[in-house]
Amino acid sequence: MNFVNKQENTAVIKVPGAYMFTVCPRVEKELKSCLKRGCRKVQVDLEATEVLTSAAVRQLTGFCRLVEEENFGICNAAGWVMGTIKANKLERWLKAV
Repeated sequence: MNFVNKQENTAVIKVPGAYMFTVCPRVEKELKSCLKRGCRKVQVDLEATEVLTSAAVRQLTGFCRLVEEENFGICNAAGWVMGTIKANKLERWLKAV
């Protein structure tokens, strides 16, 4: 996992396909850490290079829904998600996980 805090207080979290099965706990930890440091936006880039199992897809459902509902990105059948989410939206999502 790659975590970079940019100048504009945007965290970028990149998760390769190999981490799909553990992505929610890993991303949640990084997001909470970022929020504590005052990040205002977080961009999460999940790229699955292999076919995802139904369990892995279900694991991403909540995050995908948030990204799509807030018009920050897309989550397609291949499990690719990319979005920039405001901190208050992240806090709500983390409480629901």
